[in-house]
Amino acid sequence: MRSAGNSFNRAVVIESGRVFPVHDKTRLFGAELDVFSRGRASHRIVDIAGLPSTVQICLDIVDPEPARSAAAAGADLVLSPSTVSVEFLRIIHQARALENQVVSVFCNRHGAEEDGTIYLGRSAVFFPDGTEVSAPSDEDALEIRTVRAEQFDRWKAVRRNVLGIRPAGSATGHPA
Repeated sequence: MRSAGNSFNRAVVIESGRVFPVHDKTRLFGAELDVFSRGRASHRIVDIAGLPSTVQICLDIVDPEPARSAAAAGADLVLSPSTVSVEFLRIIHQARALENQVVSVFCNRHGAEEDGTIYLGRSAVFFPDGTEVSAPSDEDALEIRTVRAEQFDRWKAVRRNVLGIRPAGSATGHPA
C-alpha cells in the first residue's frame, strides 16, 4: 500500500466495506528492504469485532516490546499475518501469549513458490494459559473456537498482575 509516496507492507481491517490501515511492518526482511519503507509505529490498538487488538506483521513479533506495550494499554488480541518458512515464529507467538496474557494469532502462509521455497503454514491461536489451536501443516484448513467474554475478563485480571498494571484509583497498586 502506498502512503505519502512510500510503499508499505500494511495490514488493514475491512469493516462494512471500508478499509482501515492498522499497521505498517517495521522489521523488513530480504527483498522487502528493496521494495518497502519501514513502518514508524510499533503498535496501535484497534477495535476488531469488539476486541481491543494490535497487529504485528510477520517478523515484527520478534521484538517483545510492542506486544507488551499493547497488552499494557488494553489489547486482548495480537494478530500476525505472516509468510515464513521457519518454525521459530510459532514459538515466539506462544511466548507473547504467555508473557502478556493475550491471545496471539499466528496466521502463516501455506504452500510453495516456483523457486522451491516452502511455507510451513501451521497457523495457530495461542492462548494465555499456554494452550494452542493449530492448523495442520500439510493442508489448507480452518479451525474455529469460541472464547467467551468472561474468559477474556479472567485473562485481563491475570495480565494486570503479570504486567504490574495498577488498578484504577490505586496510588500504589497494592490492595488495602
